[in-house]
Amino acid sequence: MYNPRISNLAPFGPIRRNNLDISGVISPLYYCFRLNELSNVGFLDFYFKTDKWYKFMYQNGDTGARSDRIAIKDSVFQNLLLSIPNKSEPKKISRLLKLLEDYITLQQQQLDLYTNLKKGLLQKLFPKDGEKVPDVRFVDFTGDWKQRNLKNVISGDISDGDWIEKQHIFSKGEYRIIQTGNLSSEGKYKDKTNSAKFIRKNDFNELKANEIFPKDILISRLAAPAGRTIILPDIGHKMVTAVDITIIRPNKNFDSYYIKTLMNSNLILRRIEKKITGTTHQRISRKNLEKTILNVPSNIQEQIKMGNFFKQLDKIINGEFYNQVSHFRKMTK
Repeated sequence: MYNPRISNLAPFGPIRRNNLDISGVISPLYYCFRLNELSNVGFLDFYFKTDKWYKFMYQNGDTGARSDRIAIKDSVFQNLLLSIPNKSEPKKISRLLKLLEDYITLQQQQLDLYTNLKKGLLQKLFPKDGEKVPDVRFVDFTGDWKQRNLKNVISGDISDGDWIEKQHIFSKGEYRIIQTGNLSSEGKYKDKTNSAKFIRKNDFNELKANEIFPKDILISRLAAPAGRTIILPDIGHKMVTAVDITIIRPNKNFDSYYIKTLMNSNLILRRIEKKITGTTHQRISRKNLEKTILNVPSNIQEQIKMGNFFKQLDKIINGEFYNQVSHFRKMTK
């Protein structure tokens, strides 16, 4: 059936097969058709998920009075030409794509399983509001956790990025500008190579800019959500960052991965959200960010143990399963 309603995923409306094992009625908005016995339904099911038929719709359709729909006559739609291989090839193509689709679904289910496991562990391994110990704890660790503000936990170098104006920004340069968009809500660095911005060395010197380094902790003060935190990887460039990003240098007083994990937890993000100000651009001030209350174990070794645990879990989530799902999805497009 063809649905003329357009969207970002279906710019000319989707064509999909009815896979339900029941009979029913459907709105006259949709154009329904059946394939003859010579057609391979599985092949065409995948074919209509591509953009190979968009050109025909662009040339023969019209948005008409409704900007959210394509207007095309049934008689015209029936003249849509399809590129179909001969003989047994469509069956082999559909079988291969179905195997890939099933594999992607399985990998996605495993990825969802580990992601939900992490969400559950974040609730169990950190104390809830008003409590001094978590529900679940690693062996050999006892005693109450402390509530301390971020500044006191770090007990070291906290600073902000630079106010970099348009005249200092270029498509090439010696220093890559790490922006708030490079900090994902999952605590990952997003490279966004195609939209990368740079400053040149003379501008760096003129601004007396604050160079940042791999392993620095970066916290976005700009929503949403404010407070999202990453550990900066080595991207092969010298780097600076924007004024709405707070920089924390690693030191012996805390475990970096523990801090990153804790900052990205719903508990801390909610605390930060309450201190956000502004209308057009909502953000938390550096001063208020430093006052954010964190739950920390008294023993630094417990921080390290938890940090290592979540680092390994994130490697599974963001590595093997995530990469395989992304890779095979690209293959099927």
